[in-house]
Formats: sequence, structure tokens, C-alpha cells
Amino acid sequence: MPRSRVNQRLAKQTERNLILIVLGLGLIVTLFLIFGANLLVKFSLFVEKKADNASIQAQNSSFVSIPSLDPMVSSTNSATIDVSGTADNGSYIKLYVNGKMTKKADIKSDHTFIAHDIQLEEGENDIKAKTFFDEERKQSEFSDTISIRYSNKAPELSIDFPGDGQEYHKDNNPIRVRGKTTPNSRVTVNDFWAITDNEGNYIYNLPLKNDDNEIKVQATDDAGNKSEKIIHITYHE
Repeated sequence: MPRSRVNQRLAKQTERNLILIVLGLGLIVTLFLIFGANLLVKFSLFVEKKADNASIQAQNSSFVSIPSLDPMVSSTNSATIDVSGTADNGSYIKLYVNGKMTKKADIKSDHTFIAHDIQLEEGENDIKAKTFFDEERKQSEFSDTISIRYSNKAPELSIDFPGDGQEYHKDNNPIRVRGKTTPNSRVTVNDFWAITDNEGNYIYNLPLKNDDNEIKVQATDDAGNKSEKIIHITYHE
């Protein structure tokens, strides 16, 4: 009998403990649902506000990104060129050649721009750009500078040997054609590449055919300008 009463008291105590645990868990869940939801709402409102502030700050910021110019050839014989590039933000860019503003180009929706027919000066041309925004109240720093040399002058060219109209015999075949051109120019002899040194001296060993031989020498500089000389010599086997 005493053991039965003890068991009953233990059962009641266990039941009370379970009830308290269930009530405690319910209270915790209720508090989490109430305050946790509010925290989630407040957090989402905080994030949204930050995003809006960042957007407004970006629009009102005085920072305008520096444009980037696409690579170009280093030399040209054309008096005008097209200049393209990209700009992350802004309304349009202005191009400067040797420090002088030359042309304005709108920035497209894909952040690219192109300025057509940029006038070059004879010799070296340093090209850079600026991005402008908000009716020119905001502008970027200058982009990196790209240099391009403009020249429409043909390279110098001479044929120092052989002489025009001369006659040669079997001991002179092949004949060594040599001469001089403007340094850094490429030379061909009858469409074959000649060897050229840093001072513009060139040589080429040309096989001769019996009777008349035409020798055509062409020189082309980095800008694409060309010079040509043609001589005739006679070869007897």
C-alpha cells in the first residue's frame, strides 16, 4: 500500500512536470512567433531602406566612373579615326586629342560609345576621354591615354645595288640587292621579304633569269605608307 501511494505521487509529479514543459515550450513558440515575425519584418524593412538609400546615393553621388578606351593601332596613314570604349555610368563622353576637346559621343544603354571621324594631327596623337553626367555638373577623371601616330608621308627608299640598266654574267647570280629605307619600314624585293636592320639598310639575294630582269623594291612603314622603285638589269648565262 505505501509503495502504491509513492508511485501515485511520482506519477502526479511527472504529469505536472510534463504540463510545465509543454506550457514552457508553448510560451517560447508564441514569443518567437510574435517577436520573431516582427524582427523579420523590421529586418526586411531595414534591407529595403538600405537598398533605396544606396540607389538614391548612387544617383546623387558626385562620383562618375572613368571611361575605358578600346585598343587602337599605334600608327595610321588616315587623317581621321573612330574611337570606341565603355563607361559604367554617365550621359556622354568627351574625347580629347593632345589636350584639346575634339568630339562628344553619347553613352549607349549597353555602356558602350563610339566617336566617329576624330581628326588627327601630323605625328603623335595622345587621346583620352572624360565621362559627363547631369548636364555637365558631374564629370569623371581622364581615362588612360592611348597614343597613335599619324603620317601620310611615304618612307624613303633607294636601290644602291645593282644599278639600273647594268649587265651581269653567271658569276653574279644570284645578285645581292641592297639599299636603304626609313628605319622600321618593311621591305620586299620582287614580293619577297628582305632583311632590314635598325637603320633601314636592307639586303636580298635575288636569283636572276637569262636576259631581262625586273627588280621591284617596295618599302612599307608602320602607318601603311608605301614607296616603290623598279629597275631593270640584263643577265647573260
